[in-house]
Amino acid sequence: MIHSILILLQLAGFPSTDTRSVDFDNFTYRVDGQRITVKNGDWVKDDETGKAYLVVADIQDGDLTGDGASESAILLESYGGGNGFYTSMQVFSAATGRPKVIATLEGGDRDDGGIKRCGIQQGQLWVVRIFRDCAECSTSKCDRCFVTTFYRWDGKHLKATKRVENLELPDAPN
Repeated sequence: MIHSILILLQLAGFPSTDTRSVDFDNFTYRVDGQRITVKNGDWVKDDETGKAYLVVADIQDGDLTGDGASESAILLESYGGGNGFYTSMQVFSAATGRPKVIATLEGGDRDDGGIKRCGIQQGQLWVVRIFRDCAECSTSKCDRCFVTTFYRWDGKHLKATKRVENLELPDAPN
């Protein structure tokens, strides 16, 4: 019923407080101090300085802040030339009626802390990162590990609450 009321308010000209109505595949992001507009989930720059990409790799929705409205976690992949292929995440809220970044998480370069999966469930954001050596893991005998970190919103920031290590890429946590 609440979702129906939000839709009626939006149709009547009231802004939505739910990020699920935002088209993040056709959106302007702020990345490394630049405003970058993706179309159909992609942005490509190819000029005399080289080639650069930004891709919307995943969009996950759920109520992270406990306000009853959905926030969105956007997983971005970027390549700016050379061998680097970096991931980052921006978490958006629309509590004020417009989408606004409330948190960012830097990933890493592929298997050096790169974000592989994410989601919002039961008021928590979970993020899976891959590491090529196990310096980040308590398991010392492996060539790579996946670390899932759970975060809660404290009203102003994401706070890490739990960490789980796996030798294989895990499915979504229960």
